[in-house]
Amino acid sequence: MKKIIITISLLFLLTGCSNTITCKTSKGTITETYKIKYDNNAITNIMTTKIYKFDTKEESNNYEGIMKHTVLSNKNENIEMSYKKKKKKYILTQNYNIEKLTDDELNQYGLSKNKDELIKYLEGNGLTCK
Repeated sequence: MKKIIITISLLFLLTGCSNTITCKTSKGTITETYKIKYDNNAITNIMTTKIYKFDTKEESNNYEGIMKHTVLSNKNENIEMSYKKKKKKYILTQNYNIEKLTDDELNQYGLSKNKDELIKYLEGNGLTCK
């Protein structure tokens, strides 16, 4: 019995006690995913992934400048942002440290520290949250 209790306790420690919800949408050639970590109703972290798909390699090559500009212009100590190119698509990843973002920054990126508010906003913009 002790082994079972210890095993369960270790699993809780390893996985953490925070909750996660994922919101997704796909509009044409763009797929967007939000992974939202929260504790009670307070968001602790948001990670977004946007995948941009192109029909040709030439089209995707023309998009390189836009991706570089996006990452450089949004550089912030509270936002980790990067992209990578895979064949005819770009994958843009943004990791937001919600607790440190100002209200202006939250508004700028369409985010909230409140889970219910953010989910309502995202679902209103066509994302499905589970």
